[in-house]
Amino acid sequence: MRSRGAGRGAGTRCGYEVTVNIAGPRGTPDPTGEGPTVMFASHRNWVDRFAVPGDFDSATEIEHGMDFRLWRPGYGVMVHLAGIFVFTPDGGITHHGVGELATDEEGNLVIPAKADAALCEALQP
Repeated sequence: MRSRGAGRGAGTRCGYEVTVNIAGPRGTPDPTGEGPTVMFASHRNWVDRFAVPGDFDSATEIEHGMDFRLWRPGYGVMVHLAGIFVFTPDGGITHHGVGELATDEEGNLVIPAKADAALCEALQP
């Protein structure tokens, strides 16, 4: 999950800073909303440093905090990814912290297979 401008931030031609705090959204595959739910939280900050002023394609993004946590009340935490992340312009990702880091073919953070299976199991009625 990478989105610019999703929180409050301040930018210059040399860099960009963002703070994001999301807590409490619920998700359920049940169309009535009555089935099992999963909670989501994210509390993170990131800064982009541009190699070329104003050019996001040249930015190195440094993110720190709790990227995301998914849990089901009464079931426990299923996914927790936190720490320091460095995203480089060439698509490289470095992570120092807790949780398993997985990416898709486009370089986006995704839920690792083991955690994804636990999440699907937890959402069964």
